[in-house]
Amino acid sequence: MKICNIHYSVILGIAALFSLPGCLSQGNNPDDLFFQNKKKMLTARWNSPFSQAETASKHAPKGPYLGNGDVGLVSYTSENGQTLQLSKVDFITDNWSDWAGTGPAALPVGGVSISVQSEPAEGFCYEMRQLDAELYMHTGTAEPVEMTTWMTMDDNYVVTELTTASEHPIDVTVMTYANGENKLYETTSGIREKVGQVSRRSRTEGDVRWIARAGISTRITGTEASWEKTSSSQVTASFQIKAGQPVCIVTYVSGSLEDDARLPEAYDKLSSVNGPQLALLKIEKKQWWKDMWTRSYVETNDSLLNRQYLSSIYLMASACNLHSPVCGGMYGVWNMNDSMNYHGDIHLNYNSQAGFYSVFSANRPELAMPYYDFLEKLIPEGKRRAREEMGLVHPSLKDKSCRGLLFSVSALGNGYLYGEYWQQTMDAPFNVPLFSWYYEYTGDREFLRKRAYPFIRECGDFYEDYLEKETLDSTYRYNILTGGHEGSWDLNPPSDLAFVEQTFRLLLRYSEILGVDENRRALWKDIVTH
Repeated sequence: MKICNIHYSVILGIAALFSLPGCLSQGNNPDDLFFQNKKKMLTARWNSPFSQAETASKHAPKGPYLGNGDVGLVSYTSENGQTLQLSKVDFITDNWSDWAGTGPAALPVGGVSISVQSEPAEGFCYEMRQLDAELYMHTGTAEPVEMTTWMTMDDNYVVTELTTASEHPIDVTVMTYANGENKLYETTSGIREKVGQVSRRSRTEGDVRWIARAGISTRITGTEASWEKTSSSQVTASFQIKAGQPVCIVTYVSGSLEDDARLPEAYDKLSSVNGPQLALLKIEKKQWWKDMWTRSYVETNDSLLNRQYLSSIYLMASACNLHSPVCGGMYGVWNMNDSMNYHGDIHLNYNSQAGFYSVFSANRPELAMPYYDFLEKLIPEGKRRAREEMGLVHPSLKDKSCRGLLFSVSALGNGYLYGEYWQQTMDAPFNVPLFSWYYEYTGDREFLRKRAYPFIRECGDFYEDYLEKETLDSTYRYNILTGGHEGSWDLNPPSDLAFVEQTFRLLLRYSEILGVDENRRALWKDIVTH
């Protein structure tokens, strides 16, 4: 049975699951055939190398990418190798200042650079295989090496499988490094029993509220490797690859917001990893993506729409899912520059919420869970700001104090607001639709009772105190004076009127469903009516 919905830009039908040697099966039923026919469409191909300069970005990834909700990977290449740049979604510094303000900012961790020691030749090929969530490389060298890179979705393993058909052994070097373009962040490097490890630390000077550390650990399996510490931020492994003897470069990305890169934990994971375990991890990765792809899909009979739709599912599921320790910002997990635009933050006046608008009708509501966790971290500070900082929104509000929530435009996923209000008061209510949609699409009464309704009620509390009641001859109305756009100051802007009406209509409906707050409904009805 297929069920089709329309919700913003997403149209879809729910499909049955099926099994496969790859991500999706090769059978002859309609579901199998749908994805078989889309595999080429979902494979991006490069026939010549692309450099770091070509893929460098202070915003969304410009090169081939992978992601698991915690770790982001963006690659660049030469004829004889590739570099896998790595970031971790909770590797966030405090006390970063630029034109956007002072506060938290997302950082890259470092990466893994793989080089094949062979002369350049024809035959270079690189593919981003979205359907399988893998990156494939065929080196453009006289003695070619094939590389397939994938990552686990429930843990932070990044695996690159190397094979060759060459008649001669080929020398390969693998450099694991920790750094970005800004040298003010401390790095470490070391080798522990054939596991190379590096780490990077966030800012420690100034009035920082936390110190974060992140680490990258690498082990070579399938052959003997020699290791060397080449600087305070990098370690290098050297080995040979031979025909019929595949080699795996197994990397683990670790860290925390507690000044701990968790390198011992990463070492324990890598020191025991073996071929059967890697095979099992790959099967689990395929199963994860099989489930994600087959939650729903649609055949539009238009190749551009199909590619955009399916690639958007791949992007969203890679950026944010139940494995995310914190919610990523506007650029997901792909923070590959020390100076990401807008600190790599979560913009609370539409930009970040919009990424989640379609996950509910697309039958993937759990992808929004990290975002709800993030919003709930903001509640205590949001309540303080509503009481104490109304005057910072606009001078006319200097002596005003409100219950409920006041958010600034910008925040990071670890739960810290920063920057300006831009004279807007809707940055908390902008999230009311997302809380409502999760309940409406899932019917999860516990989510409504414990998470959605309390947040929406906080927004109602704010509006009860913020709205001004104006008498008009024999009647009256409630007005809202606020910024409908950044930097504006308007009487009853349409966007804010919509949020006020939506908030109180939902409170009226949900309070009856939950059997709570009956004594408050008269005022809520009065506000909606007027």
